[in-house]
Amino acid sequence: MIDLRAVLRWSWSVLFLLVLFVVATAVVVVGCGQAPVSGAGSSGELYPVMVTGKMGFVNRTGEMVIQPQFARASAFSEGLAYVEVEKDGGNIAGYIDTTGKMVVKGKFQGGGVSDFSEGLAAIALESGLQVYIDRTGKVIIPGPFDMTSPFVDGLAVVGVAPAPFANDVYGVIDTSGRWVVPAQFKQTSYFSDGLCTVETQDGLWGYVDTAGRMAIAPQFTDVEGWGGARAFAGGLAAAHGGGAWGFIDTTGAWVIPARFEEVGAFSEGLAPAKAGGRYGFIDSSGAWVIPAQFDSVGGFRGGLSWAESGGLCGLIARTGAWVIPAQYKEISGFSEGLALARTAEGLWGYIDETGKMVIPARYMFAESFHDGVAVVRIEGNSDILIDPSGARLTK
Repeated sequence: MIDLRAVLRWSWSVLFLLVLFVVATAVVVVGCGQAPVSGAGSSGELYPVMVTGKMGFVNRTGEMVIQPQFARASAFSEGLAYVEVEKDGGNIAGYIDTTGKMVVKGKFQGGGVSDFSEGLAAIALESGLQVYIDRTGKVIIPGPFDMTSPFVDGLAVVGVAPAPFANDVYGVIDTSGRWVVPAQFKQTSYFSDGLCTVETQDGLWGYVDTAGRMAIAPQFTDVEGWGGARAFAGGLAAAHGGGAWGFIDTTGAWVIPARFEEVGAFSEGLAPAKAGGRYGFIDSSGAWVIPAQFDSVGGFRGGLSWAESGGLCGLIARTGAWVIPAQYKEISGFSEGLALARTAEGLWGYIDETGKMVIPARYMFAESFHDGVAVVRIEGNSDILIDPSGARLTK
């Protein structure tokens, strides 16, 4: 399992820099291990694109609405987008509206922010500590916190240091800043089915409810399954005990006894499971539906899952049969009838549901289609928009 506690100690500012790097370069890591991503903005469908090293925004017709001028830029969220502008050897960070006007600027350390979510965004002060602001830049939750995350369903995971040079402890706050789950745990997560995972100081995992009460006593040695699965799905969650993985219900009872080397979250009634060093899929009774035979697998979406065999990726059906044989270095799930595929030459193209390459592999990077458009990277460090025929939309 990835040591999330160590990762979180980087602070959200570092994590968000990584997110911004993905957005700023239009790099979308998909395929054997990841899901397809779209870079579409939520405000008037503006798309962040790079043109000769600077970020700007285009609309879905390819018209440049906000001229390339930013060192970094994220997609719009709740009408605002995070950007950085180079100045005096450094970057000035802030948020712009859909006209390109900087509406929140210069009050925080570049990179130490999150997108707006539920009216709030996390920013890093010059001290490196983090607070939450509203859309005007006013501090709403002063914290301060060492680690923050976006609000989801009115709750956010945050971390604080109980003493100088001490390891952070984690908890959950609501949009007023009230502690829902007190900061006392090595790790915690978002809620699903009214429960969130917590790791106690002695290294055992349990679950607390939305009132902050311990609903499932700490007893598991791990709860992060294959692919980072932690949440309940279909009333079941991955758990590790006695040296193996299985699934528990919301009472903490074992529904599928711990007997697997790894398991992932249920999706469309099936969950990835590993036995004998190979991956397959089980149903909610724990029975094998697709025998363990693959080097790696994903999760089902629309009746298909990526699978890896011999270092190459393809897509399989719920029977385990190859729908698109393993022939690509990376492959995504389908979005609007097309899937991303990366060839041995390292270029991206788009395939249809028969596996035919309908948009030739000629892009350095690419994103999944969203509402009939996709952002792709061409030579010259520039992004363009294309339609499902591969025709260029960007002027």
